[in-house]
Amino acid sequence: MPGALILAAGFSRRFGSNKLVAKLPNNHPLLLETINNIKKATKEVSVIVQQNDTETQHLLATTDINIILFDGAEDGIGASLAYGVQQTKDWAGWLVCLADMPYIKVSTYSTLLSTINDSNIVQPEYNSRLGNPVGFGKAFYAELAQLSGDTGGKRIVQKNLTAITQCPVNDNNIFFDIDTQEDITVFSQPE
Repeated sequence: MPGALILAAGFSRRFGSNKLVAKLPNNHPLLLETINNIKKATKEVSVIVQQNDTETQHLLATTDINIILFDGAEDGIGASLAYGVQQTKDWAGWLVCLADMPYIKVSTYSTLLSTINDSNIVQPEYNSRLGNPVGFGKAFYAELAQLSGDTGGKRIVQKNLTAITQCPVNDNNIFFDIDTQEDITVFSQPE
């Protein structure tokens, strides 16, 4: 079965402080909320964190999550993703999850993970719009492992349109990530 790779090595520039440890309205740290939802869908979870982000590492020390420390976060999300994929090369595929999307439903993660096969790219679809997270089958290992810069897996998706499996989900949270302090205060988790 594919695993969930959580990208948590960003800089939270628009947020103004480390958003991963920021408290949501339910008083849970943002990153732990994301992890808890994903862990209900799969046991195969790894999170990529900046080598020098001791605050996030300290938060994760209370969990049994596999932490991948990355010292090249300045090189962009593509570099983080490539490194994470290289560290989990034995997986059957990767569901690339963003740490700042704490409200995605467990059922969405489960559906996406079960839809990934060796040679497809899985994108969640809600109301005719595509969102995150995106899944990649094992056949995309080499392309994922060579990513760099700030585009993540988008180039791979655009290059392999015939490999895409659109996966309908009943979850508008596939569009919502937390970028600013206001995002936390104005957003209330839907049922």
